[in-house]
Amino acid sequence: MKKFFKYIVLLILFAPALRAQVYTHPIVGIAGEYVGSCLVAGCSGTYYDNGGAGGNYSNNIGFPAPGPIYRVFCPDAVGMCMRATFNSFSIQGGFGCPSDFFRVINSSTQNGPILFSGCGTGAIGPFTGTANGCLSMQFRANASVVGTGWDATLS
Repeated sequence: MKKFFKYIVLLILFAPALRAQVYTHPIVGIAGEYVGSCLVAGCSGTYYDNGGAGGNYSNNIGFPAPGPIYRVFCPDAVGMCMRATFNSFSIQGGFGCPSDFFRVINSSTQNGPILFSGCGTGAIGPFTGTANGCLSMQFRANASVVGTGWDATLS
Protein backbone atom coordinates (compact mmCIF):
# COMPACT_ATOMS: atom_id res chain seq x y z
CA MET A 1 0.00 0.00 0.00
CA LYS A 2 2.87 2.39 0.78
CA LYS A 3 4.38 1.74 -2.65
CA PHE A 4 1.07 2.51 -4.31
CA PHE A 5 0.79 5.78 -2.37
CA LYS A 6 4.33 6.77 -3.43
CA TYR A 7 3.49 6.17 -7.09
CA ILE A 8 0.33 8.26 -6.83
CA VAL A 9 2.26 11.15 -5.24
CA LEU A 10 4.95 10.97 -7.94
CA LEU A 11 2.34 10.90 -10.69
CA ILE A 12 0.60 13.97 -9.26
CA LEU A 13 3.89 15.85 -8.95
CA PHE A 14 5.17 15.03 -12.43
CA ALA A 15 1.91 14.89 -14.42
CA PRO A 16 2.27 18.48 -15.75
CA ALA A 17 5.77 17.69 -17.06
CA LEU A 18 4.45 14.57 -18.76
CA ARG A 19 1.92 16.66 -20.71
CA ALA A 20 4.53 19.07 -22.05
CA GLN A 21 5.09 18.62 -25.76
CA VAL A 22 7.95 19.41 -28.13
CA TYR A 23 7.03 21.34 -31.28
CA THR A 24 9.17 22.24 -34.28
CA HIS A 25 8.49 24.86 -36.91
CA PRO A 26 7.20 23.45 -40.23
CA ILE A 27 9.22 23.98 -43.41
CA VAL A 28 6.35 23.96 -45.94
CA GLY A 29 2.75 25.09 -45.91
CA ILE A 30 -0.20 22.73 -45.95
CA ALA A 31 -1.77 22.46 -49.43
CA GLY A 32 0.17 25.46 -50.75
CA GLU A 33 -0.94 27.71 -47.88
CA TYR A 34 1.17 29.72 -45.43
CA VAL A 35 0.09 27.71 -42.39
CA GLY A 36 2.48 24.80 -41.92
CA SER A 37 0.64 22.68 -39.36
CA CYS A 38 -2.63 22.42 -37.52
CA LEU A 39 -3.30 24.75 -34.60
CA VAL A 40 -1.88 23.53 -31.30
CA ALA A 41 -4.13 23.82 -28.24
CA GLY A 42 -2.11 23.20 -25.10
CA CYS A 43 -0.84 24.58 -21.85
CA SER A 44 2.89 23.92 -22.08
CA GLY A 45 5.69 22.77 -24.32
CA THR A 46 8.94 23.60 -26.01
CA TYR A 47 9.05 25.17 -29.46
CA TYR A 48 12.10 24.91 -31.73
CA ASP A 49 13.02 25.82 -35.27
CA ASN A 50 12.84 22.80 -37.61
CA GLY A 51 16.41 21.78 -36.61
CA GLY A 52 15.17 20.91 -33.13
CA ALA A 53 17.30 21.14 -30.01
CA GLY A 54 20.88 21.84 -31.02
CA GLY A 55 20.38 21.87 -34.79
CA ASN A 56 20.35 24.72 -37.30
CA TYR A 57 17.18 25.53 -39.22
CA SER A 58 16.94 24.65 -42.92
CA ASN A 59 17.39 26.80 -46.02
CA ASN A 60 14.44 27.74 -48.26
CA ILE A 61 11.62 27.85 -45.72
CA GLY A 62 8.80 29.76 -47.42
CA PHE A 63 11.28 31.40 -49.77
CA PRO A 64 10.70 32.68 -52.36
CA ALA A 65 7.17 31.22 -52.47
CA PRO A 66 4.60 30.78 -51.06
CA GLY A 67 5.96 33.11 -48.36
CA PRO A 68 6.70 32.90 -44.63
CA ILE A 69 5.36 29.72 -43.03
CA TYR A 70 3.55 30.07 -39.72
CA ARG A 71 2.44 27.95 -36.78
CA VAL A 72 -0.31 28.76 -34.26
CA PHE A 73 -0.34 28.05 -30.52
CA CYS A 74 -3.51 28.60 -28.47
CA PRO A 75 -4.37 27.86 -24.83
CA ASP A 76 -6.43 24.77 -24.10
CA ALA A 77 -8.74 26.57 -21.64
CA VAL A 78 -11.12 29.50 -22.11
CA GLY A 79 -9.87 32.77 -20.66
CA MET A 80 -6.19 31.76 -20.72
CA CYS A 81 -3.34 33.21 -22.81
CA MET A 82 -0.34 31.55 -24.44
CA ARG A 83 3.06 32.86 -23.42
CA ALA A 84 6.30 32.23 -25.32
CA THR A 85 9.57 32.76 -23.47
CA PHE A 86 12.60 32.55 -25.76
CA ASN A 87 15.59 30.85 -24.15
CA SER A 88 17.74 31.40 -27.26
CA PHE A 89 17.30 33.20 -30.59
CA SER A 90 19.67 33.38 -33.57
CA ILE A 91 18.31 34.11 -37.05
CA GLN A 92 20.72 34.96 -39.90
CA GLY A 93 20.02 38.38 -41.28
CA GLY A 94 21.42 41.58 -42.51
CA PHE A 95 20.33 45.18 -42.54
CA GLY A 96 16.55 45.15 -42.15
CA CYS A 97 16.42 41.33 -42.25
CA PRO A 98 16.06 40.98 -46.04
CA SER A 99 16.98 37.30 -45.98
CA ASP A 100 15.71 35.36 -42.96
CA PHE A 101 13.18 36.72 -40.49
CA PHE A 102 10.96 35.62 -37.63
CA ARG A 103 7.69 37.15 -36.44
CA VAL A 104 5.55 36.71 -33.34
CA ILE A 105 1.93 37.64 -33.98
CA ASN A 106 -0.72 38.36 -31.33
CA SER A 107 -3.48 36.29 -32.94
CA SER A 108 -4.44 32.91 -34.32
CA THR A 109 -3.97 34.23 -37.87
CA GLN A 110 -0.98 35.48 -39.83
CA ASN A 111 -2.51 38.95 -40.23
CA GLY A 112 -2.85 39.86 -36.55
CA PRO A 113 -0.87 42.53 -34.67
CA ILE A 114 2.89 41.91 -34.86
CA LEU A 115 4.61 41.73 -31.47
CA PHE A 116 8.07 41.10 -32.91
CA SER A 117 9.58 41.04 -36.39
CA GLY A 118 13.29 40.61 -36.86
CA CYS A 119 16.47 38.62 -37.14
CA GLY A 120 19.89 38.54 -35.54
CA THR A 121 21.06 37.09 -32.26
CA GLY A 122 19.95 38.05 -28.79
CA ALA A 123 17.14 38.02 -26.29
CA ILE A 124 13.56 38.53 -27.46
CA GLY A 125 10.28 38.37 -25.58
CA PRO A 126 8.60 37.03 -23.62
CA PHE A 127 5.38 37.40 -25.61
CA THR A 128 1.79 36.86 -24.47
CA GLY A 129 -1.20 36.34 -26.74
CA THR A 130 -3.75 38.88 -25.55
CA ALA A 131 -5.98 39.35 -28.61
CA ASN A 132 -7.64 35.92 -28.51
CA GLY A 133 -5.15 34.11 -26.26
CA CYS A 134 -3.18 32.73 -29.22
CA LEU A 135 0.28 33.39 -30.63
CA SER A 136 1.30 32.75 -34.23
CA MET A 137 4.96 32.27 -35.15
CA GLN A 138 5.96 33.12 -38.72
CA PHE A 139 9.33 32.28 -40.29
CA ARG A 140 11.14 32.62 -43.59
CA ALA A 141 14.66 31.48 -44.55
CA ASN A 142 16.39 32.02 -47.89
CA ALA A 143 18.87 29.73 -49.66
CA SER A 144 22.06 31.04 -48.04
CA VAL A 145 23.53 31.08 -44.52
CA VAL A 146 21.41 29.80 -41.64
CA GLY A 147 21.49 30.47 -37.91
CA THR A 148 21.03 28.20 -34.92
CA GLY A 149 17.36 29.20 -34.70
CA TRP A 150 15.38 29.36 -31.51
CA ASP A 151 14.30 27.57 -28.37
CA ALA A 152 11.15 28.82 -26.69
CA THR A 153 9.19 27.63 -23.67
CA LEU A 154 5.40 27.75 -24.10
CA SER A 155 3.19 28.24 -21.07
